[in-house]
Amino acid sequence: MEPSLQIALDNYAYGIREVIPQYITGKLKDREALEDEFALILRARDQIESALEHWRVREPHAAKLVDELDRVFLLSCDPLVKIAPVLSFFREGKQIPRSRWWYYLDLITRVQIEEFVLPSGAWDETMVLPERIIVRQFALAKE
Repeated sequence: MEPSLQIALDNYAYGIREVIPQYITGKLKDREALEDEFALILRARDQIESALEHWRVREPHAAKLVDELDRVFLLSCDPLVKIAPVLSFFREGKQIPRSRWWYYLDLITRVQIEEFVLPSGAWDETMVLPERIIVRQFALAKE
């Protein structure tokens, strides 16, 4: 694995497994630091996305780890949004596709079990996220 991608994967894993839980549980409280940490998590996830299809073939253990981390990230979204309500800041002025769901955590809400959904405008027009992220169904609320 390319060193920069290994660093991105390590950063993503650390952010999801260590940083976010510490903020959610109140062990860490500095809001400015949380924004910095969250920016690092988003950047790492962006870097990972570009390599993910390649990893499915050549680095299946890495792809599986990303899938697991994505599940934990999505399951953390409700408490995370409560402690970091400015998540929309990271997509302001940018054309971020809805397929990069990690930028839309503040708009995702739990709907039902087994798939994730990001409506493209109306609740009846949905885009199903990749099958690899199957935990619960989420819907992207209108802004």
